[in-house]
Amino acid sequence: MRQLVGMTLLLFASQALSQDLQYPVIKGHGGVVTVPYTQNPTVGGKVIIDITADSETGAGTNKSLDRVARLINLYGLAGIQPHELNIVVIIHGEATRSVLTNVGYKDAYGCENPDVDLIKALNEQGVEIMVCSQALIRRGFKSEWLNPDVGLALSAITTLVEYQQKGYVPLIY
Repeated sequence: MRQLVGMTLLLFASQALSQDLQYPVIKGHGGVVTVPYTQNPTVGGKVIIDITADSETGAGTNKSLDRVARLINLYGLAGIQPHELNIVVIIHGEATRSVLTNVGYKDAYGCENPDVDLIKALNEQGVEIMVCSQALIRRGFKSEWLNPDVGLALSAITTLVEYQQKGYVPLIY
């Protein structure tokens, strides 16, 4: 029996990997595959996503922001629209650079910010994105470099506490 389950999972995984990625809501980011599933997502969840890592996707965007897009695309695949979700993102730590404008990013890193379009796409789908002001200042970023699609929070710590008290489930990306 154990071997049968293992073989079934292996076959399923190889079929899923051979499928093209789909982008039902956010085009070009957070790709998902259609698979038969038994657990169906429900509507009305509230989540606050804590992003500190700055690891990149193959396209150069922040991998954790791409996972937020994947979350929205997974719900979209299940027929749940973005306006039915309550997703808040708080960015701090090494990921802070993701919230810079192209001008600020170019000044700091010599190239345009690969996350500008992804942040705009998430924002357009109702995702509230904030950055920790403490991290922004401590990293030496100028306030005028802050992407206009990103809100400024007093701190990541106080934001996480506040949203958890409001019933948001924390996810750490």
